[in-house]
Amino acid sequence: MLISLKSLHDILINTLKRLIFLSSIVSIFTVQSQLLASNLHSDLLDQDELTQNNLIHYSSIQGNEELLSTTIMADVLAPWISASLPRNDHLSLRSVSKGWQVFIDESVLASQTLTKLDDTSAGLQTIKNLPFRNLKLEIKKWDTQALNNLSTFISIRSLSIRRVSDKAQQQTLWKALFSLPFLDSLDVSSNYHINRNGMSEIAKLTGLTDLNIFHNQVEDRSIEPLTNLKKLVSLDIGFNEISDTAIKTISLFSNLTYLSFGKNFITNVAVEDLVKLTKLNNLNIKGTHMGVEGIEGLANFPNLTCLALSLNCFFNNQFNNQKVKELSQYTKLLSLNISLGELGDEGIKELTPLINLTSLNAEAIRKNANTPLSIAGIREIAKFINLKNLNIANNRFGDVGAGPLTNLINLTDIKTGYNEMTDAGVIIFTHLTNLIYLNIEYNLSVSINGVTTLMTLPKLKSLNITATNIRKKEKEIVAKMGIEKDIVIIRK
Repeated sequence: MLISLKSLHDILINTLKRLIFLSSIVSIFTVQSQLLASNLHSDLLDQDELTQNNLIHYSSIQGNEELLSTTIMADVLAPWISASLPRNDHLSLRSVSKGWQVFIDESVLASQTLTKLDDTSAGLQTIKNLPFRNLKLEIKKWDTQALNNLSTFISIRSLSIRRVSDKAQQQTLWKALFSLPFLDSLDVSSNYHINRNGMSEIAKLTGLTDLNIFHNQVEDRSIEPLTNLKKLVSLDIGFNEISDTAIKTISLFSNLTYLSFGKNFITNVAVEDLVKLTKLNNLNIKGTHMGVEGIEGLANFPNLTCLALSLNCFFNNQFNNQKVKELSQYTKLLSLNISLGELGDEGIKELTPLINLTSLNAEAIRKNANTPLSIAGIREIAKFINLKNLNIANNRFGDVGAGPLTNLINLTDIKTGYNEMTDAGVIIFTHLTNLIYLNIEYNLSVSINGVTTLMTLPKLKSLNITATNIRKKEKEIVAKMGIEKDIVIIRK
């Protein structure tokens, strides 16, 4: 068979690229495994001694787009990865094709995300020997064999698996989970419907400390089997079909420190049972029917430090400052979510006794759609001097509102999109020298001048400039600056 010189040239070039890429991977794994060996305990099987700080970064291939676009068969990489990675290291497999070719991400993420797999059975079979500790699976179409293959990941401590809606497949899933001896964290949110039988199967996983069953049409009567989970400290049962009756059962989980039951028909009646959870420090009641009387009752939680009230009945059309005063007694709070609460300037003023707050979500708290949060309200927010995280998006305060925020010198993360700011407003944030994450999306008048000025922030690592006034040619300039300054530029 004759081969043209051009075809032969192309074959040789492609082969050379793959050999260079493979050589890079081998070199990285060899060097990194030597470094890790000097810092880790020799007994890698003792998972309690493992931390999430021992991550391998593929910095030597970062920036080489041609090499990053090269694909390698997962079964070729598997022996190297298995030999090089300790159990708590994580390889991100970003996408998988029909040939099960894996794109190597430039960094190692804290959990595995495998999405849009064409052949889940073959895929999970291929990577089953890799020593993952955390696995996150969001696959559009599951099959029974793929679910059976989950039982091979014996080192898994944390598993997130969604879109398993078929009842027979769910039974296969529960059976596979019993084969995972280290499993203590399970996220089966958004599997559309888990009935009482399914909950009974989950209840057999007695080692669970964290359980997420958000959005599964779970009913009151399905909660009772979960009382078998004596070690449970974290439970998310939001967006289901439970009522105050379920809270009576949940109050038996005496070790709970985190509880989320937002978007359920929960009323003030539930508070009598909730206060029995004396170890609770983080509570999410977003979108429930709990009103001002319920909020008063929650003051009896001795250890409550995080509270989420967004979209709650507490903030209805009968709003008044007296209701907000009830929150001011929660002086131990470190994190508060009052987004979409329509507090306005006066309401924010009532919250200033919460001087210990380090995180505040005040998105869209303006009095109504036509009344922006004024500079008076921003000044009240600026009194929370211990804040490290602030979401103040969608309050339409314009450039004038940015000034007082410079008082928050401890901020590391601020979201201030949809606020009708221009360059004059956003460049004020350059005074916040501890900022690591900055989001100015949908401030439509912000130009490249404002963006490039923000990129002088000394600690900045992430900048969201979605829907700003950056022209097509200017996007390349911004992207280049981001690479030079090691800043992730987000443009959706």
